[in-house]
Amino acid sequence: MNATQSLTATIARLETERLRAAEAYVAGVLDYCGFYVHSPLTAAVQRLADEYGWDAFEDERIGEADIWPALDACGVETSAR
Repeated sequence: MNATQSLTATIARLETERLRAAEAYVAGVLDYCGFYVHSPLTAAVQRLADEYGWDAFEDERIGEADIWPALDACGVETSAR
């Protein structure tokens, strides 16, 4: 593997980790609010990242009121516990 391939693989791995961490954050907020998630969060997380930036997940600036519109727009299925 050359340096370019190695760098590309590293970037892809980091982007995947960032996405998974953001999905876990959103799922955690929903769990805290008493909801189960029944479909993938990937599109909703990407939508939130596009609007607020990836740092907003780490800084916990994205709350329940921000999450619901993204879930609705992306057709994410949820149910109350």
